[in-house]
Amino acid sequence: MAQPSAATTLSGGVQIGPVTGLPMPRFVSIKSSPVNVRGGPSTNHQVAWVFVRKDVPVEVTAEFENWRRIRDVDGDQGWVFHTLIDGERTVMIVGPDKQVPRDGDLVPLYFAPDTASDEVALVEPGVIGSLVNCSQTWCALRVGPHEGFMQASSLFGIYAREAG
Repeated sequence: MAQPSAATTLSGGVQIGPVTGLPMPRFVSIKSSPVNVRGGPSTNHQVAWVFVRKDVPVEVTAEFENWRRIRDVDGDQGWVFHTLIDGERTVMIVGPDKQVPRDGDLVPLYFAPDTASDEVALVEPGVIGSLVNCSQTWCALRVGPHEGFMQASSLFGIYAREAG
């Protein structure tokens, strides 16, 4: 089986994908539903699992021709065809400090980037929002009809460097 090409490292330690020239790793989202995730970069490989929900954030960890190896919120990896992912950034609410939340735990979305601010909404873990931007330890999000700020430690789909 052919192996993915290694990413190129630029000055400053930034790696770029050998096919796209985009930063590696990087977060993207699942473009449609259903999306087959395969054990290798071709349709000859078995389907490992299927995304049945669009907009789920995933991390691109490798590139091979028209295929991208992705990692999901649970750390599982597989290959998807490049047209099935989107550069549109989404995040998944995962709970405080990226811990698996208990049933009934809700994560506050605040009016301003401050825990003393009013809460705009309480959001269940697993909900997907659109990422607006991040600064320091807060990210601005759109979650359904609500806009507000959430602590970066409660989100999957961003890197620490984006929240720092």
